[in-house]
This record gives sequence, structure tokens and C-alpha cells, in this order.
Amino acid sequence: LDTICAYFGIGIRPTGSADPFGLRRHAIAIIRIIEDKGWDISLRDIVERTIHIIKEKIRLKVSEDQLREDVISFFKDRYRFMMLSEGFPPETVDAVISASFDKISEIRDKIRQIQEFITDSGDRFKELVITAKRVSNILKKEKERYDVDEALFKEIWERNLWKSYQDIKEKVEESAGKKLYKDALNSLLFLKKPVDDLFDNVEIMTKDERLRRNRVGLVQKVESLFKKIADFSKFPY
Repeated sequence: LDTICAYFGIGIRPTGSADPFGLRRHAIAIIRIIEDKGWDISLRDIVERTIHIIKEKIRLKVSEDQLREDVISFFKDRYRFMMLSEGFPPETVDAVISASFDKISEIRDKIRQIQEFITDSGDRFKELVITAKRVSNILKKEKERYDVDEALFKEIWERNLWKSYQDIKEKVEESAGKKLYKDALNSLLFLKKPVDDLFDNVEIMTKDERLRRNRVGLVQKVESLFKKIADFSKFPY
């Protein structure tokens, strides 16, 4: 990891098929070691620690923040390559590593469980993806995050979605925390009807600014729950 961060820090990195210092091989080796040992460590944390060490020994040509993100992106690309080489579908791999890429020892099992759920659930997963995309599409231009005030709910569809969200939030988070991702996906299926009802019956982007922010905040809460599991926009439905 010292080698990867140091070369990236002085502006030397693999390009195309050229990798004279074997940095791709180093990254794959690190990934495999973490997986084989089952180490519950943060990639972001160990990259930051490495940069802190090497910056005292070499003059970096990029900022520490940029170096950290470049190295993590490099590892993500190598991990994706490794998973695709092993036969995992690209959309499932992309959905998982786009949502979160930090605890490497957890990612493979998450990809495997989601793929098993896709195979076993049939159209239910497709419906879940469509619901998640409907949520994320309306939030694409939103840069701020908003709180939810129940007192501002004007329609029963808002209350229904808020209640459904609260009913499954803890279940999804607990399942994800226990690495039971198929259970989390089953819980998320309960959001389909209340999400569809909200979008079909309520004007989210109303001219009333208080109502708009509250409704956007509600949809943002739902989106954050989906993203605890995967970035569903990566699935082609």
C-alpha cells in the first residue's frame, strides 16, 4: 500500500496496458489478503494512514484528499475487474460497490446474496428496482437535504409512506448490520406500494416551498434506506 500511494502521489500510475511497477498486481494482492484473512478493516482508513506516513518522506504532486480518492478509486476498479473475472454480473457488482466500497471483506458476500435474491425473487426484484429508480430520479437535482415534519403532511399518501418507512427502517438497518442482505431486500419490498401511491397522487415539487422541502425530505429518507443495500440505478430495468 505504501508503494501504490507513493507512486500515485508523485503522479505515476498505470495507463492502458502499461503498469511497469505492478501496481494493479499489488492492489489485487491487498484485496485478496483482506478477504482471505476476513479482516474487518476500513480501506479508507488504511489509505489515509499510509498517506500520512509517506507525505513525510516524499513531496506529493496532488493534495492528500485527491490522492486518497484516486487510490480508493483504483482499488474499486481492481475489485470490479476481479469480480467480473470470477463471473459475477457487472450490474450487481456495480450496484454494490457504487453504494459503498470500504469494508472489502464484506463486499463479496453482499454481491453473492443480492445475486441470489435476484435469481430467486423473479419480478419482485425488478419491481423493487423500478421503485428505487423512481425515488432517485426525482432527487437528481436536489443538493440539499431536508428534515421531515409530520405536521406538514397534507395527504394520506405522505403519512402512509412515512409510517412504512419507519416500520422497516430498523429491520433494514439491523439486517444489513448482520450481513443478512436478502432479508433487507425483502423488507424494502414493502415500500413499493406506498412509494407508488405517493408519486401517483401527490405533487412532490409543489410551489409551496415548505411542502416541497418536506416531501423531498421524505423521499430522501426512503432513498437513503435503499442505498444502504445497493445503488439500484445500476440495474437495467
